[in-house]
Amino acid sequence: MALGVVPIAIYNKGMDEYNGNQNITIIKSPEDFDIQITNIITNNDKYIKLSKEAIKTASVFTEQKFYSSIIEKIY
Repeated sequence: MALGVVPIAIYNKGMDEYNGNQNITIIKSPEDFDIQITNIITNNDKYIKLSKEAIKTASVFTEQKFYSSIIEKIY
């Protein structure tokens, strides 16, 4: 995600919470896979939007923030 690669995931209930910024392409069924991939490939604007949102989301998960959250839980 940090490189701007658009994440692709199979739908599960947790994705609703994580995908708030619409930064993941969610596949709902095997038949939906080709449709979603084709949609990303042929719609450059959508790909760029998803890519930028993926970078924003990844920036939240820095090594320092991860370390700090662990330390806070310990102490």
